[in-house]
Amino acid sequence: MSTLFAPATHHPTGLATRGMAGVFALSLWGFLLSCVFDPADKLFGLKVWFFLLCWLAGAARLMARRKPLQVPTGLLIYTFTFIFIPFASIAQYYIRGGVEPFDGLQMLKGYILITFALLLAMTRTDLFDRMATTLTLLAISIIATAIAIGVAPELETVVYVFGAATGIVSIDAGRDYGSDVVLSQVYFVTSPMLAMAIAHYYDRARSATARAVRTRYAILVAVNVVAMVLAGTRNNILVAIVLPLSLWFIHSRRKAPASVIAAALALLAAYAFNTELAAFFDPQEHSNSAKLNLINDYLEIFSSVPVLLFGQGLGAFHPWSAPKATASIAELTYFEMIRNFGLFGAIVMFGLLVQPIVRAFGRGGTARDATLAVGYAYYMLMCMTNPNMFSSMGILILSVMLATSYSARVTPLKPPPLRPPT
Repeated sequence: MSTLFAPATHHPTGLATRGMAGVFALSLWGFLLSCVFDPADKLFGLKVWFFLLCWLAGAARLMARRKPLQVPTGLLIYTFTFIFIPFASIAQYYIRGGVEPFDGLQMLKGYILITFALLLAMTRTDLFDRMATTLTLLAISIIATAIAIGVAPELETVVYVFGAATGIVSIDAGRDYGSDVVLSQVYFVTSPMLAMAIAHYYDRARSATARAVRTRYAILVAVNVVAMVLAGTRNNILVAIVLPLSLWFIHSRRKAPASVIAAALALLAAYAFNTELAAFFDPQEHSNSAKLNLINDYLEIFSSVPVLLFGQGLGAFHPWSAPKATASIAELTYFEMIRNFGLFGAIVMFGLLVQPIVRAFGRGGTARDATLAVGYAYYMLMCMTNPNMFSSMGILILSVMLATSYSARVTPLKPPPLRPPT
């Protein structure tokens, strides 16, 4: 851990300190709400401004402290590496004579958001409660929207137009998966993040001692599970069901009976919903077929050894076969990492992504760390087939996980000894 600067000589009054703390708290809420409810930054365009305000208010609060600022050295190295790899990828694209169109600089902003983890760690801010509250508001919005459209179907057009303009929500009254499986869909773009709220409230319910408190948190788990199901994508539906079951198994004291019960429940669910599962994983289904075609594209791309080793460069466009369009990003995130950064860079980046999981289950990890890590692992799993890992929502989750992990293991250094007056 490193010390960045000494404490201020003059200390603010208690009122001023509380004021700075209030501004910092409000800026964090603003950033959370922007990431969750305005992920494309098209509705209010405040995401970057709230991020900057978080840093300004956080820095002011840190400068007012009487103790030297302590920064976890490991997190500092992590942050530098996380930004350096995409930066180097963009640099090599230009060095190789890359031409427009190119989205690398625009996409780099998402990686710079990882500095949020440093801010949270330095200020010793555990953001999980506030993030879970914000996500529960999202869950309630999904449920309320589904009910409203069910009661007044004419609202579907209004929500559709709003979603198309803002990139917040996608409505489909009859998503056809084939095999006579048609599901309604109220897909808020950030709904995969609800996995973190489920894990957070599951941990709260598990650790609560009072029955009323356990019941309250169990209800919050159920609200987020229902919202993920109503979102309607196969990723959301499957994770909404499997995640609570996985958490129950992990925290079960008697693993053998728990294994039998979990397997029995899985088999019963598979039997009851065999038609839906067959449709979800049918390779001929439109979305599945498109993703399988993307794999063929990647095999062609990686047939070039220089590209396989060093990548095309973050933000480089490619003529994809499915959909038939030239774009800078595709849905298979972990293949995209190799295309962007090359095999070596992708391995390092993937190692950075899974580090919170490794730390949670490693030495010094707590039951809470493990629970949240399982939620994060399922979020990473969902990101296999959607490009949300390096968006503001994915980096937000990663930052909160990292800050909690590093802050929990920080041992404050003793203040420097006073020098005798000269």
